[in-house]
Amino acid sequence: AVAALRGVLSLHEDYPDAHYNLAVSLEALGDYPAAAKHRARFAQLVPDSPWAEQGIAMIDTSGQLDLANGE
Repeated sequence: AVAALRGVLSLHEDYPDAHYNLAVSLEALGDYPAAAKHRARFAQLVPDSPWAEQGIAMIDTSGQLDLANGE
């Protein structure tokens, strides 16, 4: 899934769903710094989304995922 989503983003870098799904996939693999980057980008692209708010709440001030604040 990660390779496919990265491929999508290489063609459509502003595709919010790909950023969100890549973040979720990277979290499942334990790559929290990369997941935080994609959660933040998703939130920039669709700031009114409830998932954007949740994603931003999970990113601490250092830009890392804070899983205590997520679901």
